[in-house]
Amino acid sequence: MSLRRYGTSSMFRSAAPWLLLVLLLCEGAHAKAQGSSPRIRVDAVASEFSVLDADAKALSAGCGGGYRILEHPTAVGEFEGENVKAIRVVRFARSQTSQPRKELQQNFLKVWQGKFQAVYCYLPWDELALWSIEAEVEFQDGKRGTLITDGMHVALQDHDGKGWYFRLLPAAQ
Repeated sequence: MSLRRYGTSSMFRSAAPWLLLVLLLCEGAHAKAQGSSPRIRVDAVASEFSVLDADAKALSAGCGGGYRILEHPTAVGEFEGENVKAIRVVRFARSQTSQPRKELQQNFLKVWQGKFQAVYCYLPWDELALWSIEAEVEFQDGKRGTLITDGMHVALQDHDGKGWYFRLLPAAQ
């Protein structure tokens, strides 16, 4: 019985189609795990900081003081799950009146894709949060939540109506 030697180029040619298939399948699974961003519409009106602040603080009503440390850094969209149908930016801080709709949309998308690792049902920080964007989150089943942010701090009302607060990384480190 003789052993036939394959050169590396011969092995690569026979393995290349399988390797390509595996890479494509893994990329598809990774993209699905990351989730696609829902449609973000901007129908916003200018508002005072105090209104956005009151809306953000109202999300902590009846939370009982709980918190969770997540196993890994998690994107806001991943935390909300794949059942988000659409997002509508409804308010922005009056100081940002010169900000075009496209810029509001892009800023909100950065927050939606931003990651965090600790989430609280109360405001856990002492620093001032200048809430500047408020959005309505619409779920596939028709329920609605709220997301209020200043680009670093996030106040979120989830699908079940529970309020959560967190800071996006790297600011939270």
